Amino acid sequence: MKWAGEGKSSKESNYDVKKIFPINKDGFIICTFKFYKQFLNLNKDLQYVAMFKKNREEENVIILNQNYEIEGMTKSAVDKLGLSHKDYQDTIGMNLLIFLPSLIEYTSFEELR
Repeated sequence: MKWAGEGKSSKESNYDVKKIFPINKDGFIICTFKFYKQFLNLNKDLQYVAMFKKNREEENVIILNQNYEIEGMTKSAVDKLGLSHKDYQDTIGMNLLIFLPSLIEYTSFEELR
């Protein structure tokens, strides 16, 4: 089942769609779509309406901050890397370049070599 407006541009649908990555109670990232719309009510007040829908496809996602430190991962990415839940919790805040130093050439740290 496809939701109305899913995959359409904001000009074709009545709302905007963004992909967001909230964290569930177990600490894993969930790939989610946020559907939202801005409108004026009868009192001429600006209001927002939003709806969230979990992405049905499993995605392997690792979220990094600007310093390439791991902020979170999807459960499927953790499973694919063969990490236990404890190991995953220990990787939060660690720099990805420690695990994959060959990636340095694709980062802003390359100029410091």
